Amino acid sequence: MISEAEAHRQAFIDFYRFVSLSSFSFSLVPTFSSPLLGCECNNHSNQCYFNPLLYLQSNNVSGGQCHACQHNTEGIHCEFCADGFYRYPGYGIDHPQTCQPCNCHGDGSIDPEKCQQYTDPQQNTVAGRCNCKENVGGDKCDRCRVGYWNFQASNPKGCEACRCHMLGTWENSGCDPMTGKCTCKRYVGGEYCDSCQPGYFNLTSSPLGCQPCACSPFGALGPECDRETGRCQCKQGFVGRDCGQVEDGYYVRPPELIVDQPRIPVDVPIESPAKDGSYVIVLAIDPKQFGPGDKWTITVEPKQLDSRCINRKYTVEVTRDTSKIVLPEVCLEAGKKTFVTIFAEPREFSPYASVLFADIILIPDDGDTGRIAEYCERYRSLSDQIARGEADPSSMPRQCEEYFRLPHIHWNETGMVTVHTSFLLYVACECNVTGSVSAVCDKRTGQCLCKPGVVGRTCSQCEPYHFHFSASGCTAGVTDILLFSYTLILSIFPYLCVACECDPQGSLSRQCDPLTSQCPCREGIEGRQCNQCRSGYWDFPRCRKCECNGMSDTCDQVSFNFQQSAG
Repeated sequence: MISEAEAHRQAFIDFYRFVSLSSFSFSLVPTFSSPLLGCECNNHSNQCYFNPLLYLQSNNVSGGQCHACQHNTEGIHCEFCADGFYRYPGYGIDHPQTCQPCNCHGDGSIDPEKCQQYTDPQQNTVAGRCNCKENVGGDKCDRCRVGYWNFQASNPKGCEACRCHMLGTWENSGCDPMTGKCTCKRYVGGEYCDSCQPGYFNLTSSPLGCQPCACSPFGALGPECDRETGRCQCKQGFVGRDCGQVEDGYYVRPPELIVDQPRIPVDVPIESPAKDGSYVIVLAIDPKQFGPGDKWTITVEPKQLDSRCINRKYTVEVTRDTSKIVLPEVCLEAGKKTFVTIFAEPREFSPYASVLFADIILIPDDGDTGRIAEYCERYRSLSDQIARGEADPSSMPRQCEEYFRLPHIHWNETGMVTVHTSFLLYVACECNVTGSVSAVCDKRTGQCLCKPGVVGRTCSQCEPYHFHFSASGCTAGVTDILLFSYTLILSIFPYLCVACECDPQGSLSRQCDPLTSQCPCREGIEGRQCNQCRSGYWDFPRCRKCECNGMSDTCDQVSFNFQQSAG
């Protein structure tokens, strides 16, 4: 049987007894009068002892301190993890595995034996995260940070910086952490992925890196732009970042060719195909001023310089109802200068007739394209409407759906520009300073804004039945000023417009000569207005020849009575 003193000594090991300061004596073995209390060590120790300092600090509530904490814990109540361990968030404080090893990488961490104990968003701490060197990342400091490479223990910062541009590399990752090599995004170039590829601009963190220049094929000199600003180089008459806007004072006119001088061959350059092969060429035409009986014979010959292809000439008859000329089985080589020679020969025509060539289309010929082109081309306008969402796709014949899906090269979309004014894509407005409101015209039609009574694209002439072309416009009606000599009026009022007043029965046209005011007269008719028979003729407007049996050369223009010749 043990003594009471021995029992109290044993209590210092397994339990501690609650004592009051007044009952505590400074003898080697204090006197205990309170019951024994259990240690609060969170199941990490069963040993504790009385600590007078803790007792005082707790305001005489408790003085027990745990001893020999297990499970990698430490602290008065074994409530903390020891160095090299951290509190695992998934376990309670009393769990035997609540303290897990930090496992910090020795080459990348500042102190491999220390890591953050708790997860606290306000303190920006994460349980188990190690304290890494400057250029090292990862919770365990086991790899280089993004934008760094060459993980080395001998490097005080752990890794060295990549030379790659961060925004230009794949997934904005900088470089390969092992080799330091740069891997560029889709539209980024350069050894260090630091610039946009030609035709692209604005290097950003986007997945593709840069955005297309999208320079206007009509208004820009080429597809490339400034790689910082994206500004394209514009042709004269075009403005805007992409050169897609027409400058004030100009208007856009698609390339076109007007043949109004027959029997003169015209060479029209077109874009060369991308590969050798057989093609169909479609010429979209619009006969102008063709009457019911007007007919032209047009010969079209496809040509290429230094080409092995030999193509025949195609001859077609054009009337006012002709809208397309189809050339099947045309042999073309890639990369060769290509053009179409057009030769027009009128058979029966008005002197005012002409043929407008609005487009020349190049289509690959798979052997059957030439046959269906003649039929399907009548649906081209419908195809354009379907593409714009303005027509029902089911209204297109099925055999033509595939035809219009074939790649088409349009002459009026490729920007083929020559020195010949017929092919220019931009045209100066040239608004008449006297007859127009301003120098700016409609950028689609080129029509200037005219003053009252003034007409014409450039506002350069009076409206019919108007006169006195001046800075205030033209005046309607007829006044006594028409009684003066036209020549005198022009010398006094250089911008005066007066009515031609050509006689509709005696004139070939109601339009007179703008300088002399002479109307174009029919045979046997004369006068400025073509309103009387010539000398020797009578019966206006038929104006038959005077036949006086040799007694006279003239007769009365109304009664036919001959007039006796002098002498």
